[in-house]
Amino acid sequence: MELAFAVYLLLSAQAPVQEDLASYTFLVVSDGPSWEPSINNSGEIVYLSRDESGNPNVFSTRRGQLTRSETGHLRFPELNEDGEVVYADRVPPSVEFQVWSSSRGLITGPAPANTPAISDSGEICFVRSDPDKVELHTDRRGLLLDLGDTIGTTCDLNSRGEVVYRALDEEVHFQIFSSTRQQLTDEPESLLGSPSVNNHGEVVWVQSGELHSLSEGQITEFGGKVGFRLDVNDLGDIVFSYWHRKTYLIALATREPERYPEFRPLKYESVREPEIEVEIGIDPLGDPGVVVLGSRDLLPVAILTTQVSNGESLDFDALQVGPLSVRFGPGKAGIVVRSMASREDVDEDGDTDLLLFFRPEKPRFGCGDTEALLVGRTRDGKAFQGLTPVQISGCD
Repeated sequence: MELAFAVYLLLSAQAPVQEDLASYTFLVVSDGPSWEPSINNSGEIVYLSRDESGNPNVFSTRRGQLTRSETGHLRFPELNEDGEVVYADRVPPSVEFQVWSSSRGLITGPAPANTPAISDSGEICFVRSDPDKVELHTDRRGLLLDLGDTIGTTCDLNSRGEVVYRALDEEVHFQIFSSTRQQLTDEPESLLGSPSVNNHGEVVWVQSGELHSLSEGQITEFGGKVGFRLDVNDLGDIVFSYWHRKTYLIALATREPERYPEFRPLKYESVREPEIEVEIGIDPLGDPGVVVLGSRDLLPVAILTTQVSNGESLDFDALQVGPLSVRFGPGKAGIVVRSMASREDVDEDGDTDLLLFFRPEKPRFGCGDTEALLVGRTRDGKAFQGLTPVQISGCD
């Protein structure tokens, strides 16, 4: 088991890192009212829309209407590579939800089950809940997690068996968790939607109405118009619902729009707020400003607290930074683990700074680099960036 987990972590670390957020193209998938989309690697997209009778049902961009439910309550469709769709619906006359498959029929029962997801290997995760407890299950492994009374939990899983889910942390804030990587987000002031994970281990979610990625941070700046549920395939294409003219429609974020000639560009106005310019320092307690190529030591980077009263350019409290939002260097590296973030007075000016740690190879510095950029967001959602000179060692 330990060997399998180690192999999983190695493969996840080798997942492709997307480098240029601006290279995303946004496309319109459906014009009419539609929501809760899912996508597979072949580019088929399913979503909910109302049929001719006004009932929510599952529709496909390639196969048309896939379900014929008349309950008026069908929800949460998800698609895998084989074209199998799972969803939640009521079984009349009961008012409780169960999980269904487009090819296998009823999956769960008799206990209620909801918010299903399916992997390319055909495993299905779902949530069981009653007034006293919430449990995370799969149809192959049974009970995975007892989440107490965390109402609002949702899940997704990949073919390696990793399950990502939304649950409450110790401070009673919704966060994104992984069954293998533990807590993935640290956003106590943000509203987080349902997560999605692909077979590379990339995780995406909606946070305060914008697309976010574990490897890239915030992707969209639509002014909070993205719906709570989304899906990502192994190519990095993300489908989501987008609020437009008093209704939701389905949209697609892709770096290869030529694969989707049937969809037209999404017209939107980017809402980008000005970034706060903060002060940072590389290895401030060791060899300041120096990055040693090939080193195996973690690279410390400080975000400094500054005060106008001390003669500095702005008031900025580094302790308000969301550590997991931080990206550093050309490779947009994330921190190693949140628990290693250190609070100390790095520049000895009487206030407390934030010291973060990065794996040395992840920022992807080269011998010609002379500056290092760090970007991130504070816990209340304000964007910031810091730029500092860097000296690259080990190029001889």
